Amino acid sequence: MSQPSPWLLQHLEQIHADAEVLDLASGCGRHCQPLLAKGCRVWAVDRDMHALQGIAPCQRLRRWVWDVETAGLPEALQVDVLLAFNYLHRGLFATLGRHLHRGGLLLHETFHIRNRQENGRPRREHFCWQQGEAERFFRQCGFRIVASEDGVASAGRWLTRIAAVRE
Repeated sequence: MSQPSPWLLQHLEQIHADAEVLDLASGCGRHCQPLLAKGCRVWAVDRDMHALQGIAPCQRLRRWVWDVETAGLPEALQVDVLLAFNYLHRGLFATLGRHLHRGGLLLHETFHIRNRQENGRPRREHFCWQQGEAERFFRQCGFRIVASEDGVASAGRWLTRIAAVRE
């Protein structure tokens, strides 16, 4: 399994040990492990059942096979922390605030448009943030930005990173 993002590790101290965390597009769970080790309860959500099966079992882990792009998230779902790494769906992201408790933390990292321009990935431009777009987007959705990096180079990729609190 690949290592968790440095962005998550940098903000791990802000997450309390008994937090309930939703990891969108979790895949093989590389971001679940440090949270589980800290004592968090984690919902690993992905539409790929086989990817989720790669996450080591733990009493505080719930694997959830769900296509959030088609079905959205259940209205009643409320968590303390929401993770979205290597994933961007603006329509879904516009609704994320209602699934975070007030004061809840959103950690997000995905491709900046420069990655597509220089590395050809991802293939579709709408899977990338334009310069300055992510901060504007999340502010308009009711978040307070506490940290951001826009167009930062990391391990040969150009990324946009956001840490935001639901107001």
